[in-house]
Parts: sequence; C-alpha cells; structure tokens
Amino acid sequence: MKQPRQDVTGTDRSDLSLLSLEEPALGARAALVAMAAQLRTACEVPDPVPVVHRMYERMTAPAPGDLVVETGTAVAHTGTDLVTAFGILVEHRQEWTTTDEQWQAETHRDPRLTAQDRVSEDTWYIQYGPAAEDVCRWVNCTFMTLPIDVYPTAQTR
Repeated sequence: MKQPRQDVTGTDRSDLSLLSLEEPALGARAALVAMAAQLRTACEVPDPVPVVHRMYERMTAPAPGDLVVETGTAVAHTGTDLVTAFGILVEHRQEWTTTDEQWQAETHRDPRLTAQDRVSEDTWYIQYGPAAEDVCRWVNCTFMTLPIDVYPTAQTR
C-alpha cells in the first residue's frame, strides 16, 4: 500500500479553462457544480429509464481524468472549498494515513503496535488548477463526475 501523496503528480492543464483560478472561471465552476447537483438529484428516481440510469452510474463512478466535484463540501459551500473540491481526478485509492517515517516513529514510541494496527484510508487526489502542483488530497468524502462528456442520443435512450 502506498504512503500519502506517493507517486501522485498533476500535469500542466493550462489548456483547460475550467481549471483557471481566475475569478471568471470560479463563477463558471459554481454554476457547473449547482447544475451537476440538480442533475444528480433528477437522476435519483425509482425505476429510471436506461439513459437516466447510465448517466447516474457515470456520475457516481468517477475515473482518473474525469472532471469531478466533491459532493458535500463543494455543493454546500463556496470560496476555497469550491476551488480545491472541483477539478480533474488524478487518482482515487486506499493508502496509509501516515508515511513510513511517521509509522516508524509511532512504533518506536509504542512497541506494542503491529502492522495490523496501521490504518489506511480512502483518498482522492484532485487537480484543481492548471499547474502540475495544483493537486489536493481529500479523505472522508465522495466525488461525483460532472458528465460533460455524456450526450445521449435517441439511439441510446
């Protein structure tokens, strides 16, 4: 299992205007987040038609490279939360809560600790800005895909 932030890197995304950290893009982010929240709610219906079911499945199963938003913080707040809770999913994985160095220090302080005592957590890495270093680590949260690449046709309904 990997340590926090191990092997996680962003890429230059200056080609994607939605990741701009300038004021006009932040307004566009807020609008997209609000619409995505409404779309997700609209898809949460009993016995949905196939196109609605596929869209809901797509939104609730983000994959690396997807445009995503954190469903709790970003939908409920604005400002800094929205900035780092919206972006491109770099990686979603289970990893240790501490680095190997931190774990060794803990076991040195308490020799009764064993490998079974080491805790892991579900982590999300989101590139929220255009620079490769604009990557935020999230835990204890859920992300959804903003389905900007889903254009259902009459044949898929």
